Amino acid sequence: MTPVHIAVKRYNDSELFERVLLLLIEGGADLNKCPFTSYESPLFTAVSEQKVEIATCLVRHGADVTVEGLYDLTILQRSCQRNLVDFVDLLLSSGVIKWSAESWLDIGALDSGINRELLTTYDYDIPLTLHGKLDLYFAILEAKQSPLSLACCCRQSIRKQLGTQLYFKVQRLGLPTKLQKYIMIETV
Repeated sequence: MTPVHIAVKRYNDSELFERVLLLLIEGGADLNKCPFTSYESPLFTAVSEQKVEIATCLVRHGADVTVEGLYDLTILQRSCQRNLVDFVDLLLSSGVIKWSAESWLDIGALDSGINRELLTTYDYDIPLTLHGKLDLYFAILEAKQSPLSLACCCRQSIRKQLGTQLYFKVQRLGLPTKLQKYIMIETV
């Protein structure tokens, strides 16, 4: 288990967690390290334990949402399993989802012209993860089929270029506060 994993498990208060996380990042902690014992990144652990604010903090500070867990589960898939609607909304609206990794999400029903009412009635063609969560399913499908805004594309590119220690690098850029918050996904 890594120090970031320990912090995820130990803290429930997101403000306190963020302070500890910044110290860990400053000390060189890897936000995406998966120990051999669990094969889960700290973000995956936070989602599994339904710590939405902690997971949100990890994403804002640069945790990779494309790191898969055991059995190739994605962060989006685990979030849906746990019914973490607010976190799924953050993932969708911030544009951090890598859709090619979301092979579990079958969009055949929407592509073949089956309407929402029919899906509601028969509950077929819906991934097992999303059974009984039809609104969530359609929100994900809509996001998947919608192009990202130019602002989201720029945010993704900037975050990728800055890499590790994202928070500290954004602070050093001398950008306006509003732009810093946007890059750090504090405003979506």
